[in-house]
Amino acid sequence: MKRTVQSILMAGILCIYFIPNLFAAETVRLTNGEWKPFTSKKLKHYGIFSHITTEAFNTVGIKVENGFFPWKRSITLVESGEWDGTIGWAKSPEREEKFYISEPLYEGSYVFFNLKDSGFDWQYEDDLQGIKVGVTRGYVDEEWFKAMKKAGKNVIYEAATSDLQNFKKLLAGRIRIFATQKDVGLVCILENFPSDTANKIIYHPKFIRTSPLHGLFTKNNNRGKKYMNLFNQGLKNLKDSGRYEQMLQDFKKGYYQKEGGK
Repeated sequence: MKRTVQSILMAGILCIYFIPNLFAAETVRLTNGEWKPFTSKKLKHYGIFSHITTEAFNTVGIKVENGFFPWKRSITLVESGEWDGTIGWAKSPEREEKFYISEPLYEGSYVFFNLKDSGFDWQYEDDLQGIKVGVTRGYVDEEWFKAMKKAGKNVIYEAATSDLQNFKKLLAGRIRIFATQKDVGLVCILENFPSDTANKIIYHPKFIRTSPLHGLFTKNNNRGKKYMNLFNQGLKNLKDSGRYEQMLQDFKKGYYQKEGGK
């Protein structure tokens, strides 16, 4: 009898220890970068992209761990398999080769910013020849200009580590135009320059492109493809429920601009 009681007590202790772990939610690890108004460590829910991603994964029973790094490091950590995925990237042939690419979570518009008195105008790629262009390292615009140069076009581009650095170079006359996502550029100008300086910068009305933004998931661990599929299912769940559209409306009203992180 004594041995039976001991066995029951031991079984109870093991249940107390193991059951919470048995039912603990699985966690996907995602890298992010500072890209206001879409992602930022300082924004509410880390910005709309992080919020959509977290809620999408939650609908399929997966928790999200967010890590913030410079963009170049963000994508390198996922490529190596140290982290599982990263959200908010345009598709390119190079990325299709290296990553599993999710369904799009947002459609972004990209433009050239320039100084108001620069006289810059363009309609075709050939109009950009001989003009010194700023790009941000790790963005798809850098790959676009690399491809143009490889095709024999006389393009001159210079990569900086952030959009803010590029705007400073633009104001200093070190580049003539700067390619980036329109909303991101406008927020960067508003937050970092006084109004008299900000008013010197405009963007060209012709889009470089409109581009769906996706999640990239690693091909270098055994979780990447699974998490891409789960994210796609979770995103569909959000759209089918109407929650996705509500989040976009909240974004337009400035909800995510409130500081608050998580």
